[in-house]
Amino acid sequence: MQGRLIYLIGPSGAGKDSLLEAAREALAARQVRIARRVITRSAEAVGEAAHAVTLAEFERLEAEQAFALAWRANGLAYGIPARIDAWLANGEHVLVNGSRGHLPEARRRYPDLLAILLGVEDESAPAPADPRPGDSPPRSRRAWRAMRCSPRRPTTASCWTTRRRWPTASCACWR
Repeated sequence: MQGRLIYLIGPSGAGKDSLLEAAREALAARQVRIARRVITRSAEAVGEAAHAVTLAEFERLEAEQAFALAWRANGLAYGIPARIDAWLANGEHVLVNGSRGHLPEARRRYPDLLAILLGVEDESAPAPADPRPGDSPPRSRRAWRAMRCSPRRPTTASCWTTRRRWPTASCACWR
């Protein structure tokens, strides 16, 4: 049995890292692995427990095909280690903190992936506590709606929500 890739996406500061951390134990009990991303930013940076590398090291790893998925966003390079393919082949489900912009490529590589969009709908939501280079938080409810990555209708797939960092948050799931 092949495992399924669960691809969590949403704007910076929506609470993806908080959600992953809060769900880690429950997901592990259901044999869902959370893949640790490789990112070209300081290991001391606030946010997820990612593996920090230099740009030169990232490019070397990318040339060695060490990543199942890799993309550039917000002035940084992100990679999902290739070992997720072995986990999926062994029937384990794998959750990754992905990129909205890279979703079409991720879907080409993993056609059965489940995309989960964690979004913020409150017009008065504060800016992220740790904005990344190139981030500019939306200023209105209309701007948040425009950030949704797919006009497709949500399915009945399970969704998670968080209120940890934002007054209100919601998510949409689709196939």
